[in-house]
Amino acid sequence: MEDIKKKSPGRIPMAADKRQGIIDALRENPNATQVAKQLGDVSPTTVWKIAKAAGIEIAKRITITSEKRSEIIAALQENPNANQIARQVDGISTVGVWKIAKKAGIMLTAPDARLKIPEAKRDAIIAALRENPNAAQVAKQVGGISTVGVWKIAKKTGIELSKPGNRKKAKPVAKTVKDSFAPG
Repeated sequence: MEDIKKKSPGRIPMAADKRQGIIDALRENPNATQVAKQLGDVSPTTVWKIAKAAGIEIAKRITITSEKRSEIIAALQENPNANQIARQVDGISTVGVWKIAKKAGIMLTAPDARLKIPEAKRDAIIAALRENPNAAQVAKQVGGISTVGVWKIAKKTGIELSKPGNRKKAKPVAKTVKDSFAPG
């Protein structure tokens, strides 16, 4: 019986010219992460697998020069967002930036701290939620914010939102079974 590799269902095989481009890039620079970053539309894992199949030994570890470390620290002091700095500085991953920030004692921003909502807009959202406690409708009305963003503001300010499907104001929920059958 022939030795045939099974492919995962639904996976599109990589074009031969693209695979050859990855191999050529790996011969110039045997670092899977950097090659993946350079090409942009392939993961480091895929690059590593192609390198292994082609018999190319991948560099084990990248040493960062003191100049590059200083550049990263300066960039982090100006903008403490590891993802953005990793994209700006060539040859380092987000995890590498995190490690440098930790050693340098730089606090990084939380992923959602990048987009702060101006106070006037937050006030407009709260006012709209008090009139109509429907996060989706308020998000459309105010604009520039997602339904989830409106939902988070409602939660922080203690505004109870209407249930999905209720397009008008939320009706008070009966506290007991007796209340639900009371005339009203």
